[in-house]
Amino acid sequence: MAVHTEEMAVGQESNWQLAMPLIELQAKTVKMQRIAGRQIAFFNSEHGIRACDNRCPHEGYPLSEGSLSADCILTCNWHNWKFDLDNGENLFGGDRLRTYPVELRDNNIWVDLTDPPYQQNYDLTVASLRDAFDDYSYDRIAREIARLLQLGADPLDVLRLAIDWSWQKMEFGWTHAYAGMADWLLLYQEHAGDTESQLICLSEAVAHVAYDVQREKDYGYGSETTSYDEPALLAAIENEDETGALAILRGGMLAGMHFDDFEAVLTRAALARGARRGGFGAPVAIAAARLYLRFARRQDPRVSCLP
Repeated sequence: MAVHTEEMAVGQESNWQLAMPLIELQAKTVKMQRIAGRQIAFFNSEHGIRACDNRCPHEGYPLSEGSLSADCILTCNWHNWKFDLDNGENLFGGDRLRTYPVELRDNNIWVDLTDPPYQQNYDLTVASLRDAFDDYSYDRIAREIARLLQLGADPLDVLRLAIDWSWQKMEFGWTHAYAGMADWLLLYQEHAGDTESQLICLSEAVAHVAYDVQREKDYGYGSETTSYDEPALLAAIENEDETGALAILRGGMLAGMHFDDFEAVLTRAALARGARRGGFGAPVAIAAARLYLRFARRQDPRVSCLP
């Protein structure tokens, strides 16, 4: 009879647990066992013995009461989610199902409950959160954030990721959802010790950003860079040369300048245009000022001006 095994990370200790005698699974085809505080579903499939979390990652329906096809596809009978028991993949792009390696030893079934290394778990969960973010799937966003927190990840990671996945989809690299993050963070801190309320705060903050950029394409930012020169920056703004102005600002930021270093010159440019034209309609100056917010979020190791 075939069994399901997976390669373990080098140097990682295994956590093999006795599940049951083989005859018990042969008699029932599927059986749920509680092992080391976990509910594990075992299936005697045509591909061999398979083991997975008993609770569906969607809304917790017991998968031991699901339907298993001849090609080892497990269907949750509550909402029709389908999983490949060979690898845990969701056939319709939702949450993955945790599967476990099994072995037969002297007609007994053993299961390996070893958790994957932290970084592997983190990367998989972040990738799943990105899918949920792009789909604006609120409930899945909340579940993936909860999984990251359960791993022990920095709670602020989810806000950083949301910004990194969204700024390039907006002309000025900004949304009111970013400002809202500050309020959600205050509420998060006020609810210290209340994990459910804190999860709501993080989920609301991330979901607001996801909603604002849903189905938006990446904005066509330029990448030109010019050494910082204040008179040249003022001239570029005056001539409404956005590409040139942004290139000069990039050069300044790569040289280690911060927003405070640019604020005075940008203010002068905006006031000068306003005084000559009877108003403060200075779109190029405003766009240049906001460049800092979008450019500094690029994952460019040369930029050291992040606050």
